[in-house]
Amino acid sequence: MHAAIGNLVLLRREPDQLEGRFDSGNATFMQIRSPDFRVERADTPLRDRHDATHRTTSLTLERVWENGPLWFLVHLREEGRIEFGYAMDAETGRPGPVFFTSRDGSWCELSTSGDGIRHVWEGGPRRLRASIEDDAALWHEQGEPGWSRFGLTVRRERQWVWLDDPDGPLAWPLGGRADPGAAERR
Repeated sequence: MHAAIGNLVLLRREPDQLEGRFDSGNATFMQIRSPDFRVERADTPLRDRHDATHRTTSLTLERVWENGPLWFLVHLREEGRIEFGYAMDAETGRPGPVFFTSRDGSWCELSTSGDGIRHVWEGGPRRLRASIEDDAALWHEQGEPGWSRFGLTVRRERQWVWLDDPDGPLAWPLGGRADPGAAERR
């Protein structure tokens, strides 16, 4: 499953660009569907704990998709679409560990043992959970910003989303074009 996240931006016209901040509330849109609408399902990577890297984590936030601005930040910083869900517990038939997958074949699975230790298994070409934890750390370091601290600038040659300041260090290009003047510092 995936969670679409987004919001509204009030863009103001300036001589050479459009620019504005995101609305402080939440807004999502249902895809316009026609009888011919087809969803292309990506191949979900096989999550095999035996071939995975195992570690523990102190990050308590497992369901990052439940926090709109954080989930948006994750998607600004990570390549491609990230999907999530719950692995089914084979013994109980109920939802079990949380998992995330990406189209590059990366995946992670999270569970908490009876003693409260949070376990992470990761596989694929990149450490997906480690990347999401880095995104959450940045979000926390920046004071857990809400929607109104994000903005959007649109110019004829490029567009980018930014945090706090359109010319500041935390900016992410949209449309696949790098913006060397507003590159993100990691």
